[in-house]
Amino acid sequence: MKWIEKAIKPILAAATFTVVALLMAVYLPFNTLESDAAKKVTEADIQAVKEQISLNEKKIAEYQAKINALGKDIADAMAAKEQLDQQIQYIQSNIDDTALLIEKYEVLIKDKEIQIADRENQISQKYNDFLERLRISYEDGTQNYLELLVSSENLIDFITRVDNLGSVLTYEQTLMEELEREVSDLDAMKTSLSQKKNEYIELGSYQNESQAQLAAKLKEAEDLIAKLQEDEEAAKEAHQNASKEEAALDKELQDLINKYEQQQTAVAKGALLWPVDSNYRTISSKYGWRILWGKKDFHLGADIPAPYGANIYAANDGTVLKAQYNSSYGYYVLIDHGGNKSTLYAHSSKLLVKAGDKVERGQVIAKVGSTGNSSGYHVHFEVRINGATTDPLVKGMLVMNYNGKMVDPVASKLLKYS
Repeated sequence: MKWIEKAIKPILAAATFTVVALLMAVYLPFNTLESDAAKKVTEADIQAVKEQISLNEKKIAEYQAKINALGKDIADAMAAKEQLDQQIQYIQSNIDDTALLIEKYEVLIKDKEIQIADRENQISQKYNDFLERLRISYEDGTQNYLELLVSSENLIDFITRVDNLGSVLTYEQTLMEELEREVSDLDAMKTSLSQKKNEYIELGSYQNESQAQLAAKLKEAEDLIAKLQEDEEAAKEAHQNASKEEAALDKELQDLINKYEQQQTAVAKGALLWPVDSNYRTISSKYGWRILWGKKDFHLGADIPAPYGANIYAANDGTVLKAQYNSSYGYYVLIDHGGNKSTLYAHSSKLLVKAGDKVERGQVIAKVGSTGNSSGYHVHFEVRINGATTDPLVKGMLVMNYNGKMVDPVASKLLKYS
């Protein structure tokens, strides 16, 4: 009996040590599980956004190099404003892309944490099953050893019968090895999670840096325009250059609209939707003649001040004919609505559509900015009929969603003029 018990104890001791190690590893704190599906899909998405951010940074550096190479005269100042506008767009894109990346990291981390919880439960169940089997095997094994000792005819017969029990111990060892492999996998997953969380924290810091960079560039652009306006002669020259640019663009847009209208039969439906949210109802510059720097100037649209980044909406269903940058209009969008009617939205900080896109009434097509020849955040809104501009602020032209009702902002006297 004693020599048999002595032979069994090392086996049980080794098994117990392995089980304790497994128990400690299984219940160590961890938060994630590597998901093959998430890695194949989400990791690829994350890498794509990272590459876009890297490209944006290269563009920002290129435009900064151009700014650094410019001189100090009026032409150079306006060229610097154009380069700043380009930089601002790419910085804003980086901010938006980083926000998207942060969102993807949050989804990825949450998904891993959910899956690790499931895996913990699975390992815990396997561990409990293993303990139960070990207990039964030990009890049955001890009983079998005693029976074998009494019933065996001789030593050779006893050894042969014990060898037959070896398959039980081998199976238990296999279970232990499987558990050890799963715990090892969890360790790798914990390392992966730690890396993702560190990257997530770094993204937050990068987002803050980009926001600060954007604020600095916006201030630089504002200061540049303010400096030009302080110098009356410089401002007049800049305005004259902008007027020439606007006249050339106006002619180009008229020709483009008329050509497009001849090729399609769509008809404009209903009044045009107010291009920004209804709480922005102040008009800083109306359509028509005005005195600017002592000279008569014809304003082709209505200027509606709104905060930087505010939504700009398509006034009606239509097709985007232009979505690009102009030194006077900044980033602008031109939409044909059919029925010889079109609209234009200028000085945007960011364009969300491109030429050829089909848009719907109320769709966000751009963001408010101050690009081009602009001294403040606003949308320059034009309405064109048969290609030519017309006053958008007349009764029956526009409709606004005000307090849950669609009303004519002009007829209802909701607009304020500054």
